Amino acid sequence: MTSRLAAGMTRAIARHQRREILGFMRKAAHARSMAFRDHYSRIAEWYSSVPGDRVLELGCGPGRYVPLLHALGARVTAVDPYEFPLWSTLSELPGIDFRSGVRAEDLPFGAGTFDGICCLGALLYFDDPERALAEMSRVLVPGGRLLVRTVNRDNAVTRRTGAPLDPASRNLYTSDELTDLLTRAGFFVTTTYAYGFWPARFRGAWWFLVNGPIPIRLQETLSGLVPAEARVNVIAAASKGASA
Repeated sequence: MTSRLAAGMTRAIARHQRREILGFMRKAAHARSMAFRDHYSRIAEWYSSVPGDRVLELGCGPGRYVPLLHALGARVTAVDPYEFPLWSTLSELPGIDFRSGVRAEDLPFGAGTFDGICCLGALLYFDDPERALAEMSRVLVPGGRLLVRTVNRDNAVTRRTGAPLDPASRNLYTSDELTDLLTRAGFFVTTTYAYGFWPARFRGAWWFLVNGPIPIRLQETLSGLVPAEARVNVIAAASKGASA
């Protein structure tokens, strides 16, 4: 892939993400409907179990899940080491607070600040996952809920090629390994599942295709054709404490 083509695809992905996020922001009913889908980590099902409305999104990136959570009724604090252009627009939503320069291993919040924490794609980049989970537990209320989505270490592409989907990955887990990681951190895992299809060939082009041209319904259908243990992502919902 040429550098010009790669740059063009990156710009196209950014445009799609902008349309997607602004669409959720402007159409709450649509956002609530999509929040139940596998593609969006069934975040509506998870949020229904959160004991209050204060939610921390850890590693929020451009803010994809923020309008979904807002449409569900959450007050969202969204944090990331970096700042993204759409934050200023999303901040117009009431009850939304963005903070940059925040790393999971050192959260700038007091104990029991949040009723729920979701971390949907950032775990694989953490410097110290165990310390990050200890911090998440600290800032959660007793019985607070956690939702984690991360790349499956045993996905079909890595099985076939021996290479991670993202070369920048630091921490990869199978579903069982993710459950063990959360359990050792003091969480009780209530739900696990897997989602996502990725072809072994044309991997860079596929990132472009799933961020625009390929409809979500088709992506979900393709995911269903892959054995669960070989899908791209593993997702776990958990509660702080010994039982749900």
